[in-house]
Amino acid sequence: TIIIAHRLSTISLAARVAVLEEGRILAEGTHAELLAREPRYAAILAQGLEDDVEQAQGPDAPGSRPGSGPGNGSGNGEAR
Repeated sequence: TIIIAHRLSTISLAARVAVLEEGRILAEGTHAELLAREPRYAAILAQGLEDDVEQAQGPDAPGSRPGSGPGNGSGNGEAR
């Protein structure tokens, strides 16, 4: 069975992982083997994790908008 995955959780569970670039296999092995010996694989995962974190945080994440935190004067019971 071949599965094409972009999520680290899926990739790390696979018995064998193949790293492809422009239709060619660059490296093959387990997740742990590739992390240990293939800098390109580690770089791909690092980039993917950054993208996942940014996507998971989204635009409404705490601290993502100036003035959206506590003490900004909205909803604090003050009369206007």
